[in-house]
Amino acid sequence: MSREIYVFRDGKLVPKSEAPPKAGFFVVSDYAAYECPITGKPVEGRAAHRENLKQHGCRVLERGEREAFVRNRDRAIEDSTRSLVDRMFKG
Repeated sequence: MSREIYVFRDGKLVPKSEAPPKAGFFVVSDYAAYECPITGKPVEGRAAHRENLKQHGCRVLERGEREAFVRNRDRAIEDSTRSLVDRMFKG
């Protein structure tokens, strides 16, 4: 059984496959100002953000990258601690 997706057009629900595209435009807000963690200087807006990343050889983390880093770091700490305890009691 297939499911149909519906969208609002002119105040009515219509199947998405039959709906005309929405007309108009949308506005993307600018980045809120923040302090550069490297220099401590303020970074204001998208262009300044891109330039700041480029200037310091940095990049934006990909989705899930931070979580993977924390997970791997925690695993490495556990392994290191286990190894140290094993050496202390076996040696």
